[in-house]
Amino acid sequence: MSTHITGQCLCGAITYEITGEPLVSGLCNCTDCQKQTGSSFSHVVIFKAEDYRQHGETGSHDTRGDSGNMVTRHFCTNCGSPIRSEVPSMSHLAIIKAGTLEHPGDFPPSVELYCKDKLSWLPTLEKVARFEKGAA
Repeated sequence: MSTHITGQCLCGAITYEITGEPLVSGLCNCTDCQKQTGSSFSHVVIFKAEDYRQHGETGSHDTRGDSGNMVTRHFCTNCGSPIRSEVPSMSHLAIIKAGTLEHPGDFPPSVELYCKDKLSWLPTLEKVARFEKGAA
């Protein structure tokens, strides 16, 4: 995979670049991710935070996950695209919304989280580790 990865929001006001390799790619089926994305799940790719550089200011919204941890969800205030999430207990990670990547198809998921909230009609992916809640 490339060591120079780029992405942007729908309108292009927020752009970013990543200079490191992905740590993991996964699907989150939690109800918060469903609501934030307006879809059935969120496809995320996780990188080291130090490898992530963003251009443009995002808005943010804080929620508390069922683990009790706060999650800050960053989005473009112009077009509404979700860009990334931050969890203070994992501040060394940049959790990027894969749909904003220039080539999201390059990052197939290897893990699926919050399967307890997964919509019943979604297919089961082969060779993907599954967790009822988070991976921890």
